[in-house]
Amino acid sequence: MSIIHLPNGIGDTLGDVLVTASPLEVNGNVWYVHYGTGTDAVSPAGQNRQAPLKTLGQANTNAANGDIIVLMDGHAETFTSAVTISKRLTIVGAGSSGGQPTVVLTNNQAAGYLLSITSTTVVQLRNIKFAAQAQACSVATINFDGTGLFIVAGCYFECGQYDDAFKIIINDGSIFIKNTTFISTATSIATQPKGAVATETEDTALETIFLEGVVIDGGTYGWSNYHALDFSKQAADMVVGEGVSLLRGSDVKIAAASLGYFGASTQTGGVRIDWDGIT
Repeated sequence: MSIIHLPNGIGDTLGDVLVTASPLEVNGNVWYVHYGTGTDAVSPAGQNRQAPLKTLGQANTNAANGDIIVLMDGHAETFTSAVTISKRLTIVGAGSSGGQPTVVLTNNQAAGYLLSITSTTVVQLRNIKFAAQAQACSVATINFDGTGLFIVAGCYFECGQYDDAFKIIINDGSIFIKNTTFISTATSIATQPKGAVATETEDTALETIFLEGVVIDGGTYGWSNYHALDFSKQAADMVVGEGVSLLRGSDVKIAAASLGYFGASTQTGGVRIDWDGIT
């Protein structure tokens, strides 16, 4: 591992602060990915911005603990098998347009995660748009089953007619979701997605769920699960919600044994926050 000085930073003008900061010091390597212009190859391929890799999966293979994977402006990738993240990585999208990330990831599997996070340290996802599922899918887009810290910052999640599971499932560890939007794009009651974020009962090592500046929007037709945020299946050591916008019927449920607090900055559609036990 060596410290790299990037006098011009990662080189972007729009998007997450990480890709616009200049200069930038990195204790690790930076990997560039663009589906339209890249070519997949083993390490050290992908460390040159002018010769990026093609897929996130290859960048994940090439990267080591502490590295940064940059999904370049306009990167769009559809997944037919899960990418498992077991390392300490930061995955950041460059670019933004109309207040949304210009990097778009889509899951096209009937029973497979787009991302499976199993890291025991820290994984960050920053400034990435996760599109609605491309086909009916019985599992989450992102499954967090690591014992470390999972950070989601500045991302945008579309939840559509084929999202038959929650967009993010939390099993253990700690999760911090910041300045991120989850929106139902259903066009009828029959096409409601299940929900935004939920806990599962797989393990009992769930530590902290922290939401700050998060928007949960039921759209025109809402969610099929009564609670868009459903943290009732497993008690966490701490649940915190600060400045959360619960829009158009996006209810919240939290296990009674979880300590903490949950404050909504905006509520529309008769939203409820229930702190009432494991179901």
